[in-house]
Amino acid sequence: MFTPSGTRVSILCAAFAAWFAAGLSTASAAVVLLHDGSSNASRFDCDGIDAALAEVGIATERIDVQASPVSGLQLDQPVVVACHLDFAHDPSGVALLDDWVFDGGGLLATGRSGFGLESVLGLASVQALDDSGQTEVRFVAGHPSTSGIGWDGPITGQGPLPASQVPANVRQYYIDESFGGWPSYVASTGTALETGFWRDWLAPWGDPDGDVAVTAETYGAGRAIYSGALPGVHGNWDWPRSWRTVVVHAVEWLAGDHLLAELGLWPNAHAAALSWTGDTEKPAMETAVPSLLALFDELGLERFGTFYIVGQSGGDAGTTGAQEHPAVVAAILAAGSELAGHGDIHTSFNGQDYATQLQRLTDMRGLIEPMMPAGERLTGFRAPYLSQDPTTWQALAALGFSHDAGDADTWSNVTLPHPNGGLLQLPPSMPMDWHLFEQYELSEADALAVWLDKLDYVLARRGLFSWLHHPWVIEPYIDAVSELLGHALDRGDVWMARQDDIAAWWLGRDGLRVERLESPPDRVRLRVRNEGPVQVSGASVWVKVPHGEAGSWTARIDGEWAGLVERSHAQSLYRVAIIAALAPGGEALVEVFTRKGLFTDRFEVMPES
Repeated sequence: MFTPSGTRVSILCAAFAAWFAAGLSTASAAVVLLHDGSSNASRFDCDGIDAALAEVGIATERIDVQASPVSGLQLDQPVVVACHLDFAHDPSGVALLDDWVFDGGGLLATGRSGFGLESVLGLASVQALDDSGQTEVRFVAGHPSTSGIGWDGPITGQGPLPASQVPANVRQYYIDESFGGWPSYVASTGTALETGFWRDWLAPWGDPDGDVAVTAETYGAGRAIYSGALPGVHGNWDWPRSWRTVVVHAVEWLAGDHLLAELGLWPNAHAAALSWTGDTEKPAMETAVPSLLALFDELGLERFGTFYIVGQSGGDAGTTGAQEHPAVVAAILAAGSELAGHGDIHTSFNGQDYATQLQRLTDMRGLIEPMMPAGERLTGFRAPYLSQDPTTWQALAALGFSHDAGDADTWSNVTLPHPNGGLLQLPPSMPMDWHLFEQYELSEADALAVWLDKLDYVLARRGLFSWLHHPWVIEPYIDAVSELLGHALDRGDVWMARQDDIAAWWLGRDGLRVERLESPPDRVRLRVRNEGPVQVSGASVWVKVPHGEAGSWTARIDGEWAGLVERSHAQSLYRVAIIAALAPGGEALVEVFTRKGLFTDRFEVMPES
């Protein structure tokens, strides 16, 4: 469409205008991803954005600028993404993108791509971020490019914890050593709107925001977004899932497509999920576990609670396990809670060789599984002290375990299940009860304030609040457990589930694909396919309601009329269609009608025009 001549045209061609009229579609590539195949950072950005868009059915085209320089491209997509490119020796490429945005295109530029594109992005300057530990991006809600993310600055306020914020198990950043540290940049804004700010991940929650990390700009007839580094890449094991909304909403805003449709994270239109987990290795389990099971029953929670239990005594002083407490094991199973493994004995796994860890996990199964109903096996594991390593995950996968819950999400940066060494990781949301009551000696009220703060924060991101307890610690404070669970139940949109059910759902959801079909003006049409090996029940499609839209909507699923569930997320309203079941290889056609009064049939009299 545009050539490298640098000459602006005043009117977009008909094909380009048609893209905007139709919205993003999978009929052909809606987004072109420009990346540098010789750069690890550029490829990483490209892979993350590609996966995020693919998950919601937005087609992409990848172009390696080493083989096809930007200056020679013929761009005809509504959105272009410059993935950490070096424009130092490509002024013609800068001129092409300048024309592209000015005449109505959308541009997302990450990292180094900001250099040379300052005028397009509305920036006064871009600078490399020094090694100051600013490794987290927080957003200010209110701008279309970030609405729906649910991160509106520091979480609800300064908690009562010390400045150390309980980092007893400081999470390690998952960064390829070949990067030598992730390249990040700060922006000085000119005309752009500041939407995201760098943070120090160790800073207390109430600290002010740092330098500008993400901006949004309208430029000529087009729009542009700059991100100094893709949010979450510094320490997010689950990129792009837990941050995919950032990318999807940015692309939606850039393309002017206000009918965003995306696959729901949780079954049956639930907005978030909560699991209660208990590390069960002390004699106090004899009274604590029945008290907790009674609470779950009182709250009407079925198939809820996951107890990670040790096989037997013989580890750390004072620890006992399933062998010493068969009545506790029987009570857990009878109540419908999950029984999961916490080691053969209560001692660390970290640093032990593969053969030792494999044998210990095999011994754990031999101690616990004979106490379970015939044919049932342990599928989940958490190491004592959360002290495991990649060897542990390798051994677990070899033995057929499906999920691990020991890789702590100390700062609630991940919040969603994610693959880890052949397993699904269900990261526990910190802090745990032992830190609050034993280490910091907080009151029950202060501990509950911390937990409620973190819960609301995770739920606002549509995440999983994986609550970690020790029955022998929490028994005196069971009222706090009751209040937090009641708070989640009162919301009405939180899935309260066992960890094995969460893992099974997430593994099934991973096989779902959404395709955006060509649509008449009155509806959104999508095809949802199940490419996985298991049936998925309760899959949902979330359609964002344009601001100011007051009309009622309805839906059809495979030609049958279906109701829509309304969900609010951040500053956006969604209407959600639920698909009862999708068999392996099956698909469903979902149609969401978006205007009031559209529906007529042959028995109605149409008003004369």
